[in-house]
Amino acid sequence: MTGVQTCALPILQLFNTAGSTRFVKLYNKASAPTVGTDTPIATLPIAAGAWMPTISQYPVSFSVGIAYAITGAVGDSDTTAVGANDVVGFLQYA
Repeated sequence: MTGVQTCALPILQLFNTAGSTRFVKLYNKASAPTVGTDTPIATLPIAAGAWMPTISQYPVSFSVGIAYAITGAVGDSDTTAVGANDVVGFLQYA
């Protein structure tokens, strides 16, 4: 997913359906990230079977656009593939 505009991310609600931790990586980009090469501005771990509801009064700002990737390990250069529907949820940007 990418959103091409200056925006903020005040609401992020994600659920990890997988049997191990997944890592949602957020990028300040107007195009799809090159996972393993681009550096995320935030990496959000979601434990196995966990729900991560986030509503922030101080949302993360993106000056170029919002892009994201989901991987199986925490490192910025990680490219561990995850299964379809391992992480499901909702992102709201303004």
